[in-house]
Amino acid sequence: MPLALPNPRLAAALLALLAAPPGLAGEAAGKEGCAHCDAEKARAAERRPASAADASVTLVDRTLRDQDGRAVRFPRDVIGRDVVVMDFVFTHCTTVCPVLSAKMARLQQLLGDRLGKGVRLASLSLDPVRDTPERLKAWGARFRAGPHWQLVTGAQPDQEEVLRGLGAYVPDFASHSPLLLVGDGATGRWVRVNGFPDPQKVVALVDELRAGRHASAARPERN
Repeated sequence: MPLALPNPRLAAALLALLAAPPGLAGEAAGKEGCAHCDAEKARAAERRPASAADASVTLVDRTLRDQDGRAVRFPRDVIGRDVVVMDFVFTHCTTVCPVLSAKMARLQQLLGDRLGKGVRLASLSLDPVRDTPERLKAWGARFRAGPHWQLVTGAQPDQEEVLRGLGAYVPDFASHSPLLLVGDGATGRWVRVNGFPDPQKVVALVDELRAGRHASAARPERN
């Protein structure tokens, strides 16, 4: 049964993700193989169209740490009431994760001054045991993460609970599939994007979520 979306423009943005072209794997993939990642699987995954659908998530309240070692409360300090694009990576990966982060870097460019004005980016570690704040900071520097792109890790039980609530936890994180979550902390609307989407299509989705928020606010209440 196809997913019914109440907003036709949002539906169009989601459908556009299905035709996303190949991304930046050639630019981002590491020169060395990764014992925890299957390079052939990553390349095959990037050639497949991305798919998107509305998602139900649970925002688990936990204290985590950002790339500067500061304590952050999830979801308050990572999502708040903003529109957020979130991906899931681990820093010793050389295939899927660099492609996702390259997509996020391009998205950061395309979003421009929207960032910091109700829009933000976040990357959550899938391997909190090894992904210290220092490692995340180095990873972010590699992809020129700006002030509105937060990289988050934490104590393993806390990080895993957060990932479970988001539907992003996998027991063997090295075999994780590429995933983005795009959501609005104010309205609670979330979209799950599987695969490597075209960043321009993600920008369109962000704009649709923001427009939907404004339209709801402007709609008169019925008695």
